[in-house]
Amino acid sequence: MTIYIGTSGFSYNDWIGVFYPEDIRQNEWHHMDSGATICMSDWKGLETEYMPGFSFYYLRRHGPKGAPEYAGSYTGKDIESDAKMIQTNMKGKDVFVYYNNDISGYAVKNALALKQLLG
Repeated sequence: MTIYIGTSGFSYNDWIGVFYPEDIRQNEWHHMDSGATICMSDWKGLETEYMPGFSFYYLRRHGPKGAPEYAGSYTGKDIESDAKMIQTNMKGKDVFVYYNNDISGYAVKNALALKQLLG
């Protein structure tokens, strides 16, 4: 059995020592062989960009910029951008993508669009 562990926020320096041990440097965390990763989120004010070095990736999409929380449909350009990032930067890795913009069923629509782009 493979167990995947994820966390959000490790890229925020002010969380080190509060939520994460001070003696683990960010660079060490990224390259640990423990099956750990961070949540690459687009949550307003806590956006997390791609960071190399993980054994797998977890993308969480809460809704496009300017839309109410958990609402709105991502544009084709938004979804194409994620597809390109996955195909280019995360090639050969397991990638988990969770659409949480489920008001009005947009999460399903956007997930299917990404799946189609990725083949």
